[in-house]
Amino acid sequence: MNKFYLKRFKRREDGSIYLENAESVSQYVKKMADRLCACREEETLLLVKKDILRDYRDIYVYDVNHAEFPEPIGRFDSQSIQMDFISNRILLQDFGLYLGSIFLRFHRTIYDKYKKLPSIELQGLAIDYSELYERAMDDYIYALRNNCPHAVSASFILPSMIERGLAIALQNRLLYKMLAELCEKIKCQKLLRPFDQEEESCVRSFMTLNESLIFPASENQIMGKMYDLFVREKILDDTADNRIILVGKDKRMNRTLGSMIRSVFAEKEISAEYLELLKDMLAGYLIDYTRKKVTYELLTFGCDLETGGVLVKQRCLTSSASISLPFSSLL
Repeated sequence: MNKFYLKRFKRREDGSIYLENAESVSQYVKKMADRLCACREEETLLLVKKDILRDYRDIYVYDVNHAEFPEPIGRFDSQSIQMDFISNRILLQDFGLYLGSIFLRFHRTIYDKYKKLPSIELQGLAIDYSELYERAMDDYIYALRNNCPHAVSASFILPSMIERGLAIALQNRLLYKMLAELCEKIKCQKLLRPFDQEEESCVRSFMTLNESLIFPASENQIMGKMYDLFVREKILDDTADNRIILVGKDKRMNRTLGSMIRSVFAEKEISAEYLELLKDMLAGYLIDYTRKKVTYELLTFGCDLETGGVLVKQRCLTSSASISLPFSSLL
């Protein structure tokens, strides 16, 4: 079995692409799926997943430079645009061939043995995320049991939940870090200015937070107040990235998936292997492909992200309008 070899992608009559010489891929998929199934501890499982992600990235880089790929149909304004198109197509192929196939095999093995997949518990919110998640997983399990080529509901629901959960997790993480530094300044009596009544109320509410908290104001009002306080006390830089993550919007744009995963804070807080995966899977091309093609081969790794694929580095506090979900496991 060789991870790196000359792949020959071919085009069918209907225009779809397939890999002509897939024997080595099949052997690799079986090997890595068996490694996942053999794990008995969460830490070991995480290490194997990171190995798979690093291999996937290395294989993709090799394939972009060496694989044989059919000449694209249509007109391109330049050679570089055509090459970018081919690179994206190879990315899609490798995503499905490796990550999709490995975790599809892994999930099928788990389901055949235990008749269920790993699940998460979501706290009660205005939007019932638990019901959404259960419907997505039911759809995905139905596809696994019946060898269906599509898991339509799950393909729409899970990417949206990952995106929203990532926003909440990053916001909570930044808030937690800033409150920790603020506490230290309070303890050492180094505040640049005493809190006003609103600031003291907000800080006290977050400091005594147990499970959930509801403010009589919108998220951007409360978080905007906290952001201004952190900046004033010189514990947070006043940047567009930081404002978008904590407040939800900047003067020129609202929070988006692309702005989050490309922020300096995200690069520091999210495991490198998973950050690259999120960029591939959610930042534009693959999420569009998933929603249009709705193939569960591309969805399988999304399910694994939802069920705790990334280790939590430390506990995060929760904010007012975004009570913490277990998506903090993305950090």
